[in-house]
Amino acid sequence: MSDGKLYVPNIDPSLGARATNGYATDAEGQWADVGSGINSIHVFDVARVGQEVFVAGAHQPVAGRDAKEQYRAVVWRSVDGGRTFTESLVDTNADVTRRTGFERFYWLAVLDGKVHARADTNNGSPLMRFDPAVGAWEAAPGVTEPDFGRWIYDAHDVISWKGRIWTAGVTGLRWYDGTTTGRVSLPRTTAGPRNVAVGTDGHLYILDTASRVWRMTQTSVSQEVDPVPFREAVAAAEGLLDESRTALASAEAADEAARQQLGSATDQHGASLRSAGDADGAVVEARTDLDAARATLAGRRTAREEARTALDVAHTRATEADAAVTSAEADFSVLERVGSQARTKVATALAAQVAAAAAAVEAEEVQGDRTEQLSSATSRRDAASVALRDARAATAAAQERVAALQKKSSLHAAKAKQVRTKIASLRKSMSTAKNRAQRLSFRTELATQLQQLARTNAARAATAKALTEALAEVRQARSQEQAAVKELSARERDVTAATADLAAAQGAAREARKAADSAAAAHRAAQDEQRTAEAALASGRRVLDDAAARAAAVRTHVAAAGTALATAEQELSSAGAATTRAEAVLAERTTAAAAARAAVEQADAALRDATTAAATARARLEEVAQQVEAAQKGLAVARERLTAAETTTGRPPVVSYTLSSKALVELGDASAVTVADGKLWYSKGNGDATLCVQPLTK
Repeated sequence: MSDGKLYVPNIDPSLGARATNGYATDAEGQWADVGSGINSIHVFDVARVGQEVFVAGAHQPVAGRDAKEQYRAVVWRSVDGGRTFTESLVDTNADVTRRTGFERFYWLAVLDGKVHARADTNNGSPLMRFDPAVGAWEAAPGVTEPDFGRWIYDAHDVISWKGRIWTAGVTGLRWYDGTTTGRVSLPRTTAGPRNVAVGTDGHLYILDTASRVWRMTQTSVSQEVDPVPFREAVAAAEGLLDESRTALASAEAADEAARQQLGSATDQHGASLRSAGDADGAVVEARTDLDAARATLAGRRTAREEARTALDVAHTRATEADAAVTSAEADFSVLERVGSQARTKVATALAAQVAAAAAAVEAEEVQGDRTEQLSSATSRRDAASVALRDARAATAAAQERVAALQKKSSLHAAKAKQVRTKIASLRKSMSTAKNRAQRLSFRTELATQLQQLARTNAARAATAKALTEALAEVRQARSQEQAAVKELSARERDVTAATADLAAAQGAAREARKAADSAAAAHRAAQDEQRTAEAALASGRRVLDDAAARAAAVRTHVAAAGTALATAEQELSSAGAATTRAEAVLAERTTAAAAARAAVEQADAALRDATTAAATARARLEEVAQQVEAAQKGLAVARERLTAAETTTGRPPVVSYTLSSKALVELGDASAVTVADGKLWYSKGNGDATLCVQPLTK
């Protein structure tokens, strides 16, 4: 770009369409994505004029709306160096009904400080230019070739060179200088231009579809493009390759020397580290010994103080033990008196418990008799209840039979009525019959219905008889049911009386049990009091024995504490002497460790220098190896292009054809054109469809 920085458009981002899909650049010193306000689905090119940045691409459709109504070729503009963007140019020439989603601005070009762009649409959008001084887009003037800038799908095929915009594509090598357009034909070849680029020598180079390279020496339309002289490039590449090989040998020698120096420094550094490690180990060992000696000294001092404290405590405890023995003897006398009183209470409570238990047994015997009487009355009542249920069941069964017979009798009556109605109808029909056959038929049917009526009447008579018998059974069942009710009432009165007697007996038994429980509780309380007194007496005896034993032990402990204090004094003196010796050893080993660490630091410095030298040599070796590889590739390319240039030399000139307007129309949407057998041939098709090749008449 004009600011010397690199701009990389996000042509088809893997993140998909988003509101910040723009381009990547290192314009601010480090790589970053730029695109605030660029609502695009594709970005194909970036151009810069001063602080203004322009981005070419396609608009991103809004979800939920008709995508075809939203496809637009758009150029975005930033006036603050790329921080924010707004839509600057939106193509409106495309036919909405024919949109396919490929309406796009594929390229931008800057000429005389103005930005030029042409949308690729389905309706031939014009070449547009933007003048920053005016701040608006306008149609570019002087475009005499209608297809200039169309069907260009790679932005690098459009460049600005020597006051002109140059394009290379299917329509040939063309240019525009701001006032008019033109084209340049490649000499002695039917191949068309594929790519264009400006070389470091300031010339325009063209790569054609036959992989040949051509150079423009001037911008004049009448100037032909000459073959590129690659012999000098081949010689230069061979010289560069020789120089690179020499540098590679020198770098390899330097790398070997650096490796040897690094090995020596590594050995020296390892030896220094081992010496320093040994010295540090000795210091650690001496410091450990000193710490142990100091800990022993502190322990001995603590032991002496503890021994003194233990002796004082032993004297105090001896006095306390004598007082405890005296107190325990007094408590034991009191406990003996309490135990005698508790035994007397237990005997009294036992006698009361025996009397209460006898009364409770007598009350329970009376309760048993009343329970048996209630059980007998209940059994008789249950038998009466069963008899009542049986009587009621018999009554219900008889009533159900009566209901069934009544229903059956009703059905017979209804059927008899139907038969009589039919008989009357048949008699009426027979009286009005017109011939003998009809009367005979009606008479036969009438006889049948009379028989049916006789059978129905017989069934009604039988049902009436059964109904009379069922009613008699119902009356008998009801009499039995009333007798069972009277019996049940009598048995219920017997049960009530027995229940009252049992309740009275149970109340007497509960009272007797309560009295027995109270007597038992009093006995248990007396026993608990006796056990408590005996336990207290035993505890008092143990306390007395323990107090006597502790008094003896305390006197023994007093003697042992005196001996321990004397021993602690002797051990404290020995620990002080050992601590002094350990401090002297630590001072000596600390001095030796400091000297070892100084040697390690010197070895570290030497190792770092050797490592740096080795890394530098390795980097130089890799750099020279890359130069050799690049030189070899450059030589191969130069030789290939030299061969191509030599092959091109001496080819016949291009044959020109004058085409009619009809032929031009035919060629307008041709997918390929070639010359063979003195004729111009073209093919028309789309995509992978079969191509139909036809001769074009002159």
